[in-house]
Amino acid sequence: MSAFNVLLGTLLFRTILVAAVLLILKYIYEGVFMMAGMLLLALSFFAYLSFTEARLMD
Repeated sequence: MSAFNVLLGTLLFRTILVAAVLLILKYIYEGVFMMAGMLLLALSFFAYLSFTEARLMD
């Protein structure tokens, strides 16, 4: 895999992560706590999978 593909993949991953965090903050600001909680739970599960997969790859 070329370095350019790795760079684009990292950029896409971080963009999605930042967008999800901003969406959670928007939901909290609007008072929609259940939706924010569900999205936070999904993000937590996604982070858990990312970290455990990275450890397994080493």
